[in-house]
Amino acid sequence: MMLRRIVASAPGKVIIHGEHAVVYGKRALAASLGLRTELTLLETCDRLVLLRLPDVGVTAKWQVDEFSGVSGAFGNSEEPKAADADVISLLKKMAGVDEETNDTEKLALLAFLYLFCSIAVTNRIVPSVSFDVRSLLPLSAGLGSSASYSVCLAAGLLLYAGKVTQVHKNQRQCLTEADLSLINQWAFMAEKVIHGRPSGIDNCVSTYGGALFFQGGSTTRLKRMPHLRILIVNTKVQRSTKVLVESVRQKHDKYPDIVKPILDSIEGITSKFESLLNKEFDADSYEVMKDLIEMNQQLLVFLGVSHPSLDDICQITAHFGLHSKLTGAGGGGCAFTLVPKDIHKDFLHKVMSKLSGQGYDCFETAIGGQGVEASIDMVETSVN
Repeated sequence: MMLRRIVASAPGKVIIHGEHAVVYGKRALAASLGLRTELTLLETCDRLVLLRLPDVGVTAKWQVDEFSGVSGAFGNSEEPKAADADVISLLKKMAGVDEETNDTEKLALLAFLYLFCSIAVTNRIVPSVSFDVRSLLPLSAGLGSSASYSVCLAAGLLLYAGKVTQVHKNQRQCLTEADLSLINQWAFMAEKVIHGRPSGIDNCVSTYGGALFFQGGSTTRLKRMPHLRILIVNTKVQRSTKVLVESVRQKHDKYPDIVKPILDSIEGITSKFESLLNKEFDADSYEVMKDLIEMNQQLLVFLGVSHPSLDDICQITAHFGLHSKLTGAGGGGCAFTLVPKDIHKDFLHKVMSKLSGQGYDCFETAIGGQGVEASIDMVETSVN
């Protein structure tokens, strides 16, 4: 028997400049990462809906009969609609999780069920399918892992349900702009299930790829972004974005004459980086970029959102002549290190070994690459 198989993948994100300043109406610049999440969706004949998340050790399955009558609770599934309190309660009951849960893995189940019920369960017909999701992105590290997951699911389900149409370019299946817009909208709704009030920047970067500016709730996609190699260094230190944002808020309100110029300077760095993108990227541009990374990190230190582990990463890489800064909320999480084009692989390996020796996880990757991708084919399977 020939059954449909869909493979979708989507990148994580890194904030290059503008974190924390963005809270005060300044621009933030984010770019896609070469580290991606991949979904494999496969039609089956066992009347099960199966979700496997091996990276977090989660497997969940439901009989298709458990979804009978569910689609009516989700309203018009043709257009993205935020899950209200009643829908969230229903999802939690289906997932078998507590009403008050804040566990990321449990919320990932809810996001899956929300998208599956909204997109795939139509006219009370429930497909028998399996979902396998794997990711190279570290979880809860400020690199957009949940958005990458949500975008993959949205793309895979929309393609399966025939609600996006693909075009062929250079012998590849490509998503249209309309497809991408719909995927992004659904992914944002799934992000709301997980995070409550997400900014929307993570799912935008994961959907469209490349780089974009984010300001006051709106995004502007960049037309060009140089190919840049970086190291992502994960401190593995847990932190609360909410607490860190509030700590800056307290300083801002108590010492506005001091903090506002720092935020203005961060915005100046973002603008200077933008000016580099509007001309031919050369060796001089790279030197300016190193300075901007150095200055931005120091300004974030002044705001009190760094951490001894982040300071340590900056010092280690500086010893090798490289430049690093925290990305995201700070207080732990991740830093990124700019990798020169002409760096020798043995030298880079030495840097990574030093960082790993201090207990940090390192990933060599690039920024500004492709957004979500999805393809569909037929596979032969035997039915007992």
